Amino acid sequence: MMQMLTHVTIDTRYFRQSSRSEVGDDIIARLLPVVVDGGGAFFREFDVTILRRDATAAIYDIEWMDTPFVRCWLCMDRSASDEVWDLATADTAHPPVPTDMPLPWLATRFGHLTETMVHDDLRSIWTQIADLERCLAWTIIELTARERDSAS
Repeated sequence: MMQMLTHVTIDTRYFRQSSRSEVGDDIIARLLPVVVDGGGAFFREFDVTILRRDATAAIYDIEWMDTPFVRCWLCMDRSASDEVWDLATADTAHPPVPTDMPLPWLATRFGHLTETMVHDDLRSIWTQIADLERCLAWTIIELTARERDSAS
């Protein structure tokens, strides 16, 4: 099982390694039905919409108070890396995904909501959003591994 997640915020170019141990099993259990259902409400005023989920990658949106806040691209297999990175960096001047970027990786971009929010609003939810991005990524990674194991 993969134990580290490479998390890249495209807008800020922030890069972070996230360990699976940062996400409690109880959080994974709570998010699992939401991911299986393709999205829904979770954690106060947050919602998620799963736009794509297969054995190689996932794309999902996190909404805050019914407004798209961040889109997330999760790559779990090298075969999908170029495609997913191209989707994540469309309309930006970012270089191709480094061929040595460790898997799995998660790329995120903010929605238009961040342009209209005042600084205090952003500060109050910034850490929560980043945590949710990673919690959802780890939930999808674990669900994908379980599905792969049960198919073999």
